[in-house]
Amino acid sequence: MRPRKRLGYEVNFLSTAGDLWGEKVEHVKREPRNDRKATYLRLLPTFASALQEKTRTCASFTKILANYISEESLITADYHKNII
Repeated sequence: MRPRKRLGYEVNFLSTAGDLWGEKVEHVKREPRNDRKATYLRLLPTFASALQEKTRTCASFTKILANYISEESLITADYHKNII
C-alpha cells in the first residue's frame, strides 16, 4: 500500500496475516524532514570507522608494495653488480 502523508510524517499501514484475523495494525512513522541532520550525525561514527578501516587497509597495502619494490630493486642491483 502507498504511505499516507500527514503532518510531515509518513504513516504506513502494513498488511500482514495478523491484520486478517483482527489483530492491531502496525504503524510505521518516519522522522520529519528537518531531523535529517540529526540522523546523519548519528550515522557519523559508523562512517568514520569504515573510513578509518579503509585507510588502514590502503596503508598496509602501500607498505607491502613498497617492501616488494625495494626487495626487487635490491635483487636487481645485486644481479647487475655481479654482471659488472
